[in-house]
Amino acid sequence: MTLHMDYLDYSAVHEQIAEADAVYWAIGTSTFNVDEETYGIIHVDFPVQFVREWTSVSEKDDISFHYISSSDISEDSSANWAREKWRAEQSLFAFAEGTNLRVIAYRPDYIGPTAEEANFGQNLLYWFFRPVGASVRAREIGEAMIEVTARGAEFENGDKVGTFGIRRYSDAWVRRQSSGDG
Repeated sequence: MTLHMDYLDYSAVHEQIAEADAVYWAIGTSTFNVDEETYGIIHVDFPVQFVREWTSVSEKDDISFHYISSSDISEDSSANWAREKWRAEQSLFAFAEGTNLRVIAYRPDYIGPTAEEANFGQNLLYWFFRPVGASVRAREIGEAMIEVTARGAEFENGDKVGTFGIRRYSDAWVRRQSSGDG
């Protein structure tokens, strides 16, 4: 295990990242925790810099970057976080175009915290949205990422997996594990 804290310079870990076939990017923060500029650095500059350095050192034929984005994002949104998530996706997809890198964006509607960390209001939101297919747990996103990686060439650069897809691929991963195929 390597502890790395400079998300704009990966030179110290080039050897480790060169070996990766897939990266699951879940670094982020709430807009309530930082100003707009810092939010952009964290959600756009950090992952873009990572893929730049990763692709410069990787000699693998096929690598995939799995980015947790959000639903309801657009260039024209009044919410800074939605514009920045959109900018991140567009930057990552454009960077990967024509390379051996595939970027897949996961676009959940509502991510419910773990049962241990959830407060009453968060649990209420999760269970309100779950029956209509608009909420997932973070664990399900991770399981979906692993399942999508296992399916490899079924996914192309620029593919987006929404809440329904996250739940479907998470369920497929769970079935694969319980059948012993994982």
